[in-house]
Amino acid sequence: MSKFTHILRSCRDDLTSKNNFQYPVSGMVECDDFDPKPTCGGGLHGFFLGVGNINATMFKDPIKDKWLIIKVLKEDIVEVTENNGGKVKFERGEVVKVGNLYEATKYLSQVEDLEGLPVIGGTSINKAANSVAISGWRGTSTSGYKGFSVSGYHGTSTSGFKGTSTSDDYSTSTSGGNGTSTSGFKGTSTSGVYGTSTSGNKGTSTSGNYGKVKSGENGVLCFILYIEDEEMSLSGNIGENNLEPNVFYTHSKDGKSFVKLDR
Repeated sequence: MSKFTHILRSCRDDLTSKNNFQYPVSGMVECDDFDPKPTCGGGLHGFFLGVGNINATMFKDPIKDKWLIIKVLKEDIVEVTENNGGKVKFERGEVVKVGNLYEATKYLSQVEDLEGLPVIGGTSINKAANSVAISGWRGTSTSGYKGFSVSGYHGTSTSGFKGTSTSDDYSTSTSGGNGTSTSGFKGTSTSGVYGTSTSGNKGTSTSGNYGKVKSGENGVLCFILYIEDEEMSLSGNIGENNLEPNVFYTHSKDGKSFVKLDR
């Protein structure tokens, strides 16, 4: 059994954190103020195996922010026990992957067994079929394969393959392949292959191959695609390049442009 495990965390595009700590693109990283007390501060922070509440981090954008996978000794991890959204902290580790949220969680799934875990930004298959998970205000809601997941205001909602995930204003909603993900004003909505992703004004909607996306005024549309075995992304701002609010779009066959749908 390996003595190492992996942590997911996010940063600004320049790889700086909340307190302007600079993370490397790869290699070892260490803080000089580590405090083993189970409280926030005094260490490098992140989500153990990618599980937690995305609202516990300042950097929530699945595309624009940088997401890191850090390899850490298991014995060095300290669980933060105060209201922290599932975060842990540690003194040092090795940055082994940097990318968008999709790229980071994909890598995480290759190096760890994530079956049944509610990983931020992705869904591992959960064998609890037809499950339902509902949480209230500022809650976190997770359901498994073919599940239905709803979270309240400021909540995070994640459903599995073919699931339906709905979250309220300022929240984050993620569903798997063939899923439907809807978030409110300023929300972030992400669905997988053949998925449908809808967000409100100033929201970000992301989907995979053959999916469709829709966002409100001042929103952002995104696709994370595999075209002829090449991974690529497509993004655009509502109001630019003829992208209209509250209209569904898919992507062209080559993945280089948006295609407006009739409905």
